[in-house]
Amino acid sequence: SDCFLPYDHILSINFSSGSGETSNSGKQFGSKIQMEIGYELPALPPVGCIVKHMVINLKIGSEGVGLVIRGGWNKTPVLIRPLTVMHVRQNSAADCDGRIKPGDRILTINSIHTGQLTCEEAVKLIQSVRNHLTLTIEYNVANFEEDRRISGAVVVEIEKPANEDLGISLAPCHEVKTGQNAFFIDSIRQGSIADR
Repeated sequence: SDCFLPYDHILSINFSSGSGETSNSGKQFGSKIQMEIGYELPALPPVGCIVKHMVINLKIGSEGVGLVIRGGWNKTPVLIRPLTVMHVRQNSAADCDGRIKPGDRILTINSIHTGQLTCEEAVKLIQSVRNHLTLTIEYNVANFEEDRRISGAVVVEIEKPANEDLGISLAPCHEVKTGQNAFFIDSIRQGSIADR
């Protein structure tokens, strides 16, 4: 259902308090269960961090969108958070695209701005999509401004999970000064590990 995460706590099941339920009690409710869950709010983006935006078009297959999201609008102002991706399910449309990461914020869902949507409304909107979903995503990027002022070579260490594309395309070139063949970065895929 892409609604739950480990350590979410059950507040109620079918409008009854979940505090006295056992781990197997879900069997007694039949085919439809309505659960109210409590969860930790996503952290606010760091003040002054550098952000970028990207538009992602997802083709929805049998595995669904695959995003667990938190945050959204709340009637209590201190509980309002950006609609934030907390988990990307393996083999889902979002996972196959490869650019959406936990911590990214969803700004629009099929051109609908998320600023006034509750988490529940956003989840329902995403689940209502059958074939194609367009998301505008905001994500944090590393700040290398200090390193850019240094002349010469700079070593950049990137943590890359196994089986994940780095997100850069290389092109060959010939170094005139050294007379050696080399490579330069031709392009960087938006939202990729290299872009972040």
